[in-house]
Amino acid sequence: KSPGPDCLHPKVLHGVKRIMQSGSMPADWKEATIVPIYKKNGSKQDPCNYRPVSLTPVLSKVFERMLRDRALGQQR
Repeated sequence: KSPGPDCLHPKVLHGVKRIMQSGSMPADWKEATIVPIYKKNGSKQDPCNYRPVSLTPVLSKVFERMLRDRALGQQR
Protein backbone atom coordinates (compact mmCIF):
# COMPACT_ATOMS: atom_id res chain seq x y z
CA LYS A 1 0.00 0.00 0.00
CA SER A 2 2.78 2.43 -0.87
CA PRO A 3 3.11 4.89 -3.77
CA GLY A 4 4.29 3.51 -7.08
CA PRO A 5 6.78 5.05 -9.52
CA ASP A 6 4.23 7.79 -10.27
CA CYS A 7 4.41 8.88 -6.59
CA LEU A 8 0.61 8.69 -6.22
CA HIS A 9 -0.57 7.08 -3.03
CA PRO A 10 -3.35 4.48 -3.42
CA LYS A 11 -5.52 6.42 -0.95
CA VAL A 12 -5.61 9.33 -3.38
CA LEU A 13 -6.78 7.11 -6.21
CA HIS A 14 -9.35 5.49 -3.95
CA GLY A 15 -10.65 8.98 -3.12
CA VAL A 16 -10.85 9.79 -6.83
CA LYS A 17 -12.83 6.61 -7.43
CA ARG A 18 -15.22 7.51 -4.61
CA ILE A 19 -15.74 11.00 -6.00
CA MET A 20 -16.46 9.70 -9.48
CA GLN A 21 -18.97 7.16 -8.17
CA SER A 22 -20.77 9.33 -5.64
CA GLY A 23 -20.46 12.75 -7.24
CA SER A 24 -19.38 14.38 -3.96
CA MET A 25 -15.96 15.36 -2.67
CA PRO A 26 -14.60 14.53 0.79
CA ALA A 27 -14.98 17.40 3.26
CA ASP A 28 -11.24 17.76 3.85
CA TRP A 29 -10.70 18.31 0.10
CA LYS A 30 -13.05 21.30 0.29
CA GLU A 31 -11.14 23.06 3.07
CA ALA A 32 -8.75 25.88 2.29
CA THR A 33 -6.01 27.65 4.17
CA ILE A 34 -6.17 31.45 4.04
CA VAL A 35 -2.81 33.23 4.15
CA PRO A 36 -2.07 36.97 4.01
CA ILE A 37 0.16 38.15 1.15
CA TYR A 38 1.90 41.53 1.34
CA LYS A 39 0.92 43.89 -1.52
CA LYS A 40 4.46 45.39 -1.86
CA ASN A 41 3.38 48.93 -0.97
CA GLY A 42 3.03 50.71 2.32
CA SER A 43 3.91 49.59 5.80
CA LYS A 44 4.07 45.90 6.60
CA GLN A 45 2.56 46.78 9.99
CA ASP A 46 -0.72 47.93 8.38
CA PRO A 47 -3.18 45.03 7.84
CA CYS A 48 -4.71 46.91 4.88
CA ASN A 49 -1.51 46.28 2.91
CA TYR A 50 -2.19 42.55 2.76
CA ARG A 51 -4.57 40.54 0.62
CA PRO A 52 -6.01 37.14 1.53
CA VAL A 53 -5.05 34.18 -0.64
CA SER A 54 -6.85 30.86 -0.40
CA LEU A 55 -4.71 27.73 -0.70
CA THR A 56 -6.82 24.75 -1.73
CA PRO A 57 -5.82 21.13 -2.38
CA VAL A 58 -4.67 20.45 -5.95
CA LEU A 59 -7.16 17.61 -6.45
CA SER A 60 -9.94 19.97 -5.45
CA LYS A 61 -8.89 22.39 -8.18
CA VAL A 62 -8.67 19.60 -10.77
CA PHE A 63 -12.16 18.32 -9.99
CA GLU A 64 -13.56 21.83 -9.92
CA ARG A 65 -12.22 22.39 -13.43
CA MET A 66 -13.59 19.04 -14.61
CA LEU A 67 -17.04 19.86 -13.25
CA ARG A 68 -16.98 23.32 -14.77
CA ASP A 69 -15.99 21.96 -18.17
CA ARG A 70 -18.65 19.27 -17.99
CA ALA A 71 -21.29 21.82 -17.01
CA LEU A 72 -20.30 24.02 -19.96
CA GLY A 73 -20.12 21.02 -22.29
CA GLN A 74 -16.42 21.53 -23.02
CA GLN A 75 -14.50 18.28 -22.58
CA ARG A 76 -10.76 18.90 -22.57
